[in-house]
Amino acid sequence: MRWYLKAMRGYARFQGRSPRVEFFEVFGGLFLLILVAGGMDRALLDDGTGSSMLFVHLVILVHILPVLAVTARRLHDLDWSGWFTLLNLVPVLGFVVLLLVLPRGVRGPNRYGADPLDPAAADATQPQQPVRPSQAAPPPATTGSMATSAPVNVIGELERLAELHRTGSLSEAEFAVMKAQVMARAG
Repeated sequence: MRWYLKAMRGYARFQGRSPRVEFFEVFGGLFLLILVAGGMDRALLDDGTGSSMLFVHLVILVHILPVLAVTARRLHDLDWSGWFTLLNLVPVLGFVVLLLVLPRGVRGPNRYGADPLDPAAADATQPQQPVRPSQAAPPPATTGSMATSAPVNVIGELERLAELHRTGSLSEAEFAVMKAQVMARAG
């Protein structure tokens, strides 16, 4: 129930990651609410035809945005784009999306944020902002045709780049280019 309430409070938050338990608690809570709403429809609004579904439709309407958001965050936990949520609009592919979210998410941080199940993460609900190569290391200053650069701590710089690569902030190609630049500056 804790994960359901957390998802409903962050009903329009598409950033970050959601563990399986949050995803399935939202869908389980929605299922139970639909059952209760269906009972209310039959008890209060049934005119003998069984066609009144006012409360069921209200429950579904209230849950559309939270369900889309938790599905996108669940896909982020698997390191997939949240745009795959739109596959739910296609009748058969909606079931495929449900199958995609069954495995455990990526352990540790990924490009969408910290692992929501990692107790060591300071705040697993907030996504980490990836460091892009343009922010990672400033280019050496140039004056005319002569390049001047401060002495480079090669090991420290390579360790920093390796950490950015490990967390997914740098792709393999970006890592190789920046590593070559550090080595060239070092002499």
